[in-house]
Amino acid sequence: MAQEDKPTSSLMHPSSSYTFLLNIMSKRRTWACLFFFVYGTLLASSWNFLQSTLSWYNLQVQSSTSAWPALYASVLLGTVFGLLSMVATLMVMVPAVLVMWITVVVLLAFFGKPRRTLVVEGRKITGEIFGK
Repeated sequence: MAQEDKPTSSLMHPSSSYTFLLNIMSKRRTWACLFFFVYGTLLASSWNFLQSTLSWYNLQVQSSTSAWPALYASVLLGTVFGLLSMVATLMVMVPAVLVMWITVVVLLAFFGKPRRTLVVEGRKITGEIFGK
């Protein structure tokens, strides 16, 4: 019996590293720092990519007279920066949609909707938001 109590007590009390991680990640300051770190990294890497593409383009222009290097460089840069813009938009959109969804469900609960109706309405709202 004593051996059976030990596993259940360890399940009820999470480890100190887990609680420390939860405590850190629950702070708004941590998420703001992660946000700026990710965007700073994206900005720095895109700047380096832009510089390397432009140096490649300058080398190609000096050695060739065709217009293909300019077309290739513009398509490559447009694709990369378009993808970066879409990723940035998704990173901003997802938390905004979650806040909006939670707000609507809480307002529905506040006005006395039963739980089953809240689940159905929540699924409808999610489908409308994500275009399903």
